[in-house]
Amino acid sequence: MQAAYQAADLFIFPSVAEGFGQVLLESLASGLPILSTTHTAAPDLIQDGQEGFIVQPRHPEVLAEKVEWALTHRSELLAMRTAARSAALRFSWERFRVGIVDATRTFATDFLAGRDGGEPPPENHKQGLRP
Repeated sequence: MQAAYQAADLFIFPSVAEGFGQVLLESLASGLPILSTTHTAAPDLIQDGQEGFIVQPRHPEVLAEKVEWALTHRSELLAMRTAARSAALRFSWERFRVGIVDATRTFATDFLAGRDGGEPPPENHKQGLRP
């Protein structure tokens, strides 16, 4: 699959209803700009016009315009490839792991300090006993 991504100029994912779509991250990791819709994870992964394009679903004429742009703006598309690869680095497993650890640590600190919006922990919370 990696060879297919690297042989392409633009990853087109015109979904009208999609979950996250791991293929979007895979294409970015391969340095492939994406053309996708607002009904995918694209708005969470890229900036429109920087690492690819985000369009409204069910508008094939807009998809065609973006494909034509890619065919006639080769140097700009090359810059998008570099930006796409950089965007993928924001979603590495290492960064995900660090984020989970930080979020867990923040939650635990807030909970133990009574800042979780609920009751403060009981004095004997280490034993799991309630007064």
